[in-house]
Amino acid sequence: MISFNNVHKAYGINQVLRGLTFEVPDGSVTGIVGPNGSGKTTALRILSGLLSPDQGTALVDGLPYRGADDTGRTLGAFLGHSTVPATMTGAGYLRYVADLLGAPRQRVLTYLDLVGLSAASNLPIAGYSLGMRQRLGLASALIGEARTLVLDEPVNGLDIEGVKWMRDYLRSSAQSGRCILLSSHLLSELELVADRLVILADGVASRVGTLESLRADDAPSVLITCVDPAELLPHFIAAGAEAIPEPGQLRILGRDLSWVAGVVSTAPVQVTGILQSTRGIEEVYLEETAHAGSHLMNVEGLR
Repeated sequence: MISFNNVHKAYGINQVLRGLTFEVPDGSVTGIVGPNGSGKTTALRILSGLLSPDQGTALVDGLPYRGADDTGRTLGAFLGHSTVPATMTGAGYLRYVADLLGAPRQRVLTYLDLVGLSAASNLPIAGYSLGMRQRLGLASALIGEARTLVLDEPVNGLDIEGVKWMRDYLRSSAQSGRCILLSSHLLSELELVADRLVILADGVASRVGTLESLRADDAPSVLITCVDPAELLPHFIAAGAEAIPEPGQLRILGRDLSWVAGVVSTAPVQVTGILQSTRGIEEVYLEETAHAGSHLMNVEGLR
């Protein structure tokens, strides 16, 4: 199990984490999401022992990662591309990682094959594509066969086949009892792989829960299709509603259809449609981060 308890972290005067607290149970895939700069990567680096928190604890199975008896078996982490000598081969790099973690070298070919790099195992990494480097990084996180996996943007650079492989691998790993925490800027991908979601806003976990519970917690929103959402927005703000402008439409949170229709009837704005919208993870995310700076998350494919 992973647990963050009141974790604070600042870079100079920039307070990134402000008491981050949540847990990731064994046997689950938990996604961590938030606006750019919300502290996702900082949280993962603290958990992996690469950064120290200013306050609080980040624990794996009840201990700081660096305090574990067998770090290689405790946590496998992929936190983006590390600097690898350009002349080193994929197999050579994975042998180096295996030695570092105390893992048997016999696993090298197994995990190169698992991530689809067998044919390129003896080629210099300098010639690897972005997707191939991503697969190699994932192999380095998996070779220790750790009980807990921490992955930062694991599908970046992967082709469609690679994304599906990663999705299937994470699901089967969770079903076998592993604890998995991953970040992604693609909410649509997290909906396909994650059981649970942690939404970061203003340095804290503003919402934590299963996808089903997050969708069900609040009333559905209402979607208004109109020529100029910016022109309609002030009318709902004046009425005390929380509204999110989107291209060609305005999303009203926490209000029912009849209430929204009443406000629209008093506004001299051309409206072409009003629809009760089924609550999705995109809406939960937008609602939680509406006041936490610009939400730059990629929510493509969720509508």
